[in-house]
Amino acid sequence: MSGFVNAAGVSKTALATAMSAALASGLTVQAHAQEAESQGNTEIVVTAQFREQNLQDTPIAITAQTGEMLAERGITTTTQLVSVAPNVNLTPNAAIFGVSASVFIRGIGQYDNNFAYEPGVGIYLDDIYYGVITGADFALADIDRVEILRGPQGTLSGKNSLGGALKIYNRKPRGDGSGYVEATYGRFNRIDVKGAYDLGLVEDQLAMRVSGFSNSKDGYLTRLDFACSNPSEAGNIPRIGSGPDCVIGRDGGVSTWGVRGALRYTPTTDIEVNIAVDRTVDKSTPSAAGLFYAFAPFGAATYDGDPAGTPWDTRFIPDDPYTSYSTYRDTTTGFSPGGQTHTKAWGISGDIDWDIGESLSLRSITGYRELDTQAGFDQDGSPIGVSTSLIDNRYNQFTQELRLSGASDMLDWTVGGFYYDARGWLNNTINSGPTQFITDDPVDTTSKSAFAHVTLHPAENFNIIGGIRYTDDEKTYVFTRYDLQGGPANPGQAPLNSLPPQVYAGDRVDYRIGADYRFSPEVMVYGQFSTGYKGGGVNAKPFTAGQAIDFGPETLDSWEVGVKTDLADNRVRLNLAGFYMKYKDIQLVNAAGLCINGETPENTPSCVLSAAPFNAGDADIKGIEFEADLEPVEGLSITGTASYLDFEYTRLDPLATASRIGMDDYPPLTPKWKASGGIAYTADLGANTGTLTPRFDIEYQSETYSDPANNGFYPAGFPVLPEFADLNPFLIPGRTTMNARLTYDSPDRDWQISAAVKNLTNEFYWTNSFAFYFTGTGQRIIAPPREWSISIRRNF
Repeated sequence: MSGFVNAAGVSKTALATAMSAALASGLTVQAHAQEAESQGNTEIVVTAQFREQNLQDTPIAITAQTGEMLAERGITTTTQLVSVAPNVNLTPNAAIFGVSASVFIRGIGQYDNNFAYEPGVGIYLDDIYYGVITGADFALADIDRVEILRGPQGTLSGKNSLGGALKIYNRKPRGDGSGYVEATYGRFNRIDVKGAYDLGLVEDQLAMRVSGFSNSKDGYLTRLDFACSNPSEAGNIPRIGSGPDCVIGRDGGVSTWGVRGALRYTPTTDIEVNIAVDRTVDKSTPSAAGLFYAFAPFGAATYDGDPAGTPWDTRFIPDDPYTSYSTYRDTTTGFSPGGQTHTKAWGISGDIDWDIGESLSLRSITGYRELDTQAGFDQDGSPIGVSTSLIDNRYNQFTQELRLSGASDMLDWTVGGFYYDARGWLNNTINSGPTQFITDDPVDTTSKSAFAHVTLHPAENFNIIGGIRYTDDEKTYVFTRYDLQGGPANPGQAPLNSLPPQVYAGDRVDYRIGADYRFSPEVMVYGQFSTGYKGGGVNAKPFTAGQAIDFGPETLDSWEVGVKTDLADNRVRLNLAGFYMKYKDIQLVNAAGLCINGETPENTPSCVLSAAPFNAGDADIKGIEFEADLEPVEGLSITGTASYLDFEYTRLDPLATASRIGMDDYPPLTPKWKASGGIAYTADLGANTGTLTPRFDIEYQSETYSDPANNGFYPAGFPVLPEFADLNPFLIPGRTTMNARLTYDSPDRDWQISAAVKNLTNEFYWTNSFAFYFTGTGQRIIAPPREWSISIRRNF
């Protein structure tokens, strides 16, 4: 879908280097720039409080980037936004979670793509809530701006935004005949093309904008025919038709395209109607998953099920980490999901904004989206077929929001309502040893809410803010299981078919209260208290009827203070935010497996595959965030961010300790430290020559873990191979990465040529991992090596 949308651990030296770079560079808030000021930083306008407001006047921690700023950094997808904001982590998921992205802000988020589980960070496309993380790694093709709001946004952004909100805004039609075409070629045969054209249909009343993109790139992780490349170890494993180079495929590749059409109708100066339709198709290869752990604790599977055949063991861990022996098929059962993803998505939206009177306006925001996605997953990374799955999901949603807003000298206010109706189908095929079945599980979700927000102006430069939202949620789950041939389910699965529909229902009132005061044109301070909520539900991935258990909602109480400054004649912008949060009844999904209700790996082997959600306990979270944007002299731009987050459990539920979660563990994919810095200088080559802009960016984040049980991969008393005794499969080491870019702009800025390098030092690292003790498998999502690209753009 479009958004048109060293692996050796963390060293103090690396941390100090990255932090020094970020702090020396200032530390970034950049956002929707309406008009450039005469010198210094641009004016920044956001709509976080239902109205246009200068960012430096908005009492919320926000990072935002215009489409031009994203292009300067070479950011083309949602997950690449990880480099622009403090305490934000966006990560592509392993294929077992389908075509999805993990989104975390301040340690709160979601990584399981199941439609029944709600994101902890709200995702919005043109102010329309997007209810799942499947398909959330949007292509940022024709973007006006992206805003990232940190901290609970329940009273403002609405549903499931207790960690924060990610908002993507497309360019609106202007009817001025403008447009652009851009083409990029790079390493791994990367070929990207995008463009847009804006035209007027009826002067001053009706305009249309059409945009599109096509992105393709060969994969950087090479899949090899094991028998071809390792003939002495193959045993009874045959060659499977590879050529002399033994290559059978490449993972981590890109093949996606999308189009979008938008109409903007302004029959009078008081009414604006925006209608948009978009379509995206993605046939990329699966994520670049490299096998690093291979040990079957209960006996190894063999090729083709032959007792004397080649066993699955460490021989399938490649010496080259950019290599895999995955075949995406199981010769024993004949099941083959294929080494390709296939996602089709489309959406339509309507936005009506009516200025009823001088101080009263009404806005209606309507949206409908559909998604159909399949992704093959070869968990064992070999031709043995230990565990091979197909994630096959469909989803649609309808949303409607109404806002009535008013303003006066003393008070700005907004009241409104929101409705969300979604259905997801999980038609997954699970083929893992004796655990084999097909799911046919629809999940229906409805959510209704009413909200109000007020800003009181009791004195000059002083504001008091209040907000409240009531939310009512309901979800219905139905479970059906078949065998791999579509026949009756096996005895272990059959009882699920007899379960009545499982229903979760709950409601919640969230609120926000705060104040801000501007001491001078250069300095504003603010403080606020706000709450957030994410609804509960039922385990949507049960392997037995006993695992169809419910889990409760999670809640958040957050205190935040901040200061926003524009200093040195607006050439130094420095913002600081600090927060303390009480996180209660935390929802976690234990990907390492969870046995409950008397189940054990011995009496119910499939229980270790359940990945059940549960309420793990409570925690305190506190942190600090720095952002700055400096322009010390004309043409020189220095930006940076830095953040620190401390997470501490204060209570753990027995289910959490049974899942091997410890009091010192951190949430998944949440770094304690994070920093970035950038510097660019635009050199004027002369009036008839143009400009040349070199840019350098650096990013650091400390270690994270892929599972909430940070150090709990090995169950007590179970066997471990000596070579894996000191390995933590859940650990994702800290990293420092660097990017560089050189851009030439013609004097009239009609032509632009740029050359860029990502991962300048060719750092080897991984962004995620998926490890499962009881199947004995562990894979890492390997990040791309050094990549270069050359782009040319024509504006008209």
